[in-house]
Amino acid sequence: MSEVFEGNRLESGVLQRVRRWRDAIPALVLVESLRVAGSPIHLGLAWLTLAVQELVFFVLSRASRGFDADAGHGGNGGHESLNASVFDGKGVDIAMMDVPVGDMRTAEVWVTDVSKLSGDAGIGGISSWPFGEVTDRISALGPWWGTFAVLILAMLWVVPVSLAARAGACYAAGRPQAFLNHFGVIRGRVTTLLGVILFPLLMVGAIGVVLGLIGKVAAWIADFPIGPIPVLMLAVLAVPFAIVAGVIFAGAWVAVPLGLAGAAIEKQEDFFDALSRGYEYLLRRPVHLVIYGGVCWLLVKLMLFAGGMLVGSASAVVDASIGMGSRFPEFASLVEGVLSRLPLGFGIAAAWGLIGGLYLLMRQAANDQEIEDIPVSPIDMRPTELPTLRPEVVNATTDASSPGTSSHGAGSAGVGSPGVGSNNPPTESQG
Repeated sequence: MSEVFEGNRLESGVLQRVRRWRDAIPALVLVESLRVAGSPIHLGLAWLTLAVQELVFFVLSRASRGFDADAGHGGNGGHESLNASVFDGKGVDIAMMDVPVGDMRTAEVWVTDVSKLSGDAGIGGISSWPFGEVTDRISALGPWWGTFAVLILAMLWVVPVSLAARAGACYAAGRPQAFLNHFGVIRGRVTTLLGVILFPLLMVGAIGVVLGLIGKVAAWIADFPIGPIPVLMLAVLAVPFAIVAGVIFAGAWVAVPLGLAGAAIEKQEDFFDALSRGYEYLLRRPVHLVIYGGVCWLLVKLMLFAGGMLVGSASAVVDASIGMGSRFPEFASLVEGVLSRLPLGFGIAAAWGLIGGLYLLMRQAANDQEIEDIPVSPIDMRPTELPTLRPEVVNATTDASSPGTSSHGAGSAGVGSPGVGSNNPPTESQG
């Protein structure tokens, strides 16, 4: 053998592009996305939106039960009443109280019951993810008011969560941007982002209408003595529609967050493309999704735990200062109830920032596209222009289409012209 072994060439092959730990372990970029939870702007937006959400649920809860129902019923002696919805630490609606507004103890009763929001002192009561709370409260409103609540919440949350997702993706890609830059992009894509949220719901609703019609026809046929065969055939016909609706609705829990991140990050403003990316990553890379999603879940739990520690310390200070030194100790319970909602702001900001990084990781796993490949500058955000022809190509095409250089008839086909449109070189025999 004439070749001499010169050692392992680590700069070629699998280690050629491993320059940092994040190149070997891509999930490390999620730690950078977690910086969104430390942004005062994103935290403030999350807390403000949570406060508005509480107001929305309060108003819709009153509306679903009727604004005049409390005045016409109940044993309050004709006094106007305040219908206060009380939730425990997990967000479950446990009481609807009639509190006379004219009663001097109204404020005391209200703050005493609002204090139940705090649940288990900081850590335990805050560790649950808020999706369960929201879905329970929507279900309690009934089908029609619940649907209206979904639309209101979609319009309420679409901008804050999209801003957090885009910021988290920029942190993960190593290309952080100012908040105003993110807001300028998201402001022009609100319609696209709402389409990502509402399109799966509309699809499931349309399939539900079809299933309802099939059920109506089955009920109408069942009134005739023709046997169970037609009804059984309709049941078999309804099965594919139910399966499709189940796939769309179940996949939407993953595809919609990833689609929102895609619509907020990618250059193309197309809600269908963003939503299809979410379903594609779910179906093509489920193992990667489980692994990266597990890392995101652990990081969000860590943020909720840190927020719970903060709330526990703040509650201890409130008890020592307000609760002991005030003639109105229930006010301390009110402050603790408000404090108990603050860790949700940390969790929501962290979760949607991580979703932005998760989207880039899934895009890399499914499409081999680099994490750093995101449009952030004005040049990157410009729409792609079609290529233009060179002037000589345009002139040659124009000359070829002019009458003087084109051949006519079968007889001229054998006389090879040296001009444009002929591949035959001129010879002395021609002419």
